[in-house]
Amino acid sequence: MNNQANISKLNYHPASVEKVVALRTITLVGLIVCTIAMLILTVMIFFYGLGLSGGAGAKFIALDLLVFSLATFSLWSKVGKIRDSYLAQIQPLIITSGGAIFPFATILQLKGRRWRRWEELKNAFIYWNDGPDFEDSDVLVLTFKDGSSARIVLKTMLHQDIEKLLVALEMWAPPSAISENFVDLRGYLSQALHKQGLKSYTALWNDELSRRFSLATFRPLPAGTKLQNRRFEITSQLGFGGFSAVYNALNSRGEQVVIKELAIKQLDSEAVKTSLIEHMSRETALLAKIQHPQVCRLLDTFVENDRHYIVLEKIPGSTLRQVIIDNGPMKEAEVKALALQMAEILSYLHTQQPPMVHRDFTPDNLIIRSNKFLALVDFNAAMEFLAGATGTIIGRHHYMPPEQIQGKAVVASDYYSMAGTIYFLLTGQDPRPLTQLDVRAEGIPISGNLNHLLFALTSSDISERPSVQQIISSLQSV
Repeated sequence: MNNQANISKLNYHPASVEKVVALRTITLVGLIVCTIAMLILTVMIFFYGLGLSGGAGAKFIALDLLVFSLATFSLWSKVGKIRDSYLAQIQPLIITSGGAIFPFATILQLKGRRWRRWEELKNAFIYWNDGPDFEDSDVLVLTFKDGSSARIVLKTMLHQDIEKLLVALEMWAPPSAISENFVDLRGYLSQALHKQGLKSYTALWNDELSRRFSLATFRPLPAGTKLQNRRFEITSQLGFGGFSAVYNALNSRGEQVVIKELAIKQLDSEAVKTSLIEHMSRETALLAKIQHPQVCRLLDTFVENDRHYIVLEKIPGSTLRQVIIDNGPMKEAEVKALALQMAEILSYLHTQQPPMVHRDFTPDNLIIRSNKFLALVDFNAAMEFLAGATGTIIGRHHYMPPEQIQGKAVVASDYYSMAGTIYFLLTGQDPRPLTQLDVRAEGIPISGNLNHLLFALTSSDISERPSVQQIISSLQSV
């Protein structure tokens, strides 16, 4: 499931009115002190000039006064501009289906960790006076399980962005963390936006839920749901889309697992349902045979209430996307070491009979453990079959080759995605869709061999992409 899909950048200014006043006061006092100091220095130089004889003294005094005037003007104007620029600065609050990246100004509140996954959220509460205009006391407080919190003053955001944030929290955060007054505020914002002729994300969300879940007959399971006679308990939702959802869960031994859910009953075509069930049976049988320390293991499958479930191993660690968000782009040597692991994983999958094509080989589905070893998660085999039946596309478009967009993924499609993942590690940016990568042309200093490899792997012509053995050889020689 794509835990980084639906990325939105919300405009947010975290400075309160009190902080703005304090900053203006401190700046003004500092400017006055500096001006007085320069004035004292100028007076001293002035009297020194008086002691000089003839025209030299007059010129010295004139130069002294000119320098003082220019310096004072430059100091007040530049410091004022810097202060006003800071106060006017809009800091982004980035939300995704996997979590949120908070503005830099909140880094102390969040104990140095701006990236927070939704599952880390302990409580989200809104303090709101129910009035038509937000006041300084109207805030959204997000408290996380590590004891840190983020305090968002509502008047510092546009109504559209507040509503989008509330919708994101209701969709992806643990249901037990959301306070009851979310619905009230979201309803107020929706009506206000409608009166202004602006787009309401509440309406869009309801429409999307109706489209995805066939008039709301299928909804993701709430936290606390028990499955398979209490063998599994849902603890939080990781994401959903189409007719599927992904959850964190605990098994009967208290061990963490991941459960993927597919609501086949929602499909209109009986023929598609039958074919999909057969396809899933074949694919899960193949997945069950995979025994590799760097590939997520299939633990169980079952059917309950016309919903099909796949139980997967829970891999501890952070996704490559989270690592880059937290630490920035990697050096080439680090990337090369990880790329060799990627190639070895794909070599294993592609030598299975029949070959296993992952279809979603991206930074979101590669987890790095504490020992620096990668693990691959989230096979979309059944979902790709469903995509062909429903006319949707499985995968992230930044990492998808042309043939996969046409529903014809092959072994080489994973190599294309792997190249995009390497690009992300080097740059911290998703690659441009359907673009042959030339990293050095973008001014990024990497070796010629690695640049040539990425260029070849992202060719639109499948026959021009190197084999996995050629990829490994090239990486070892970089």
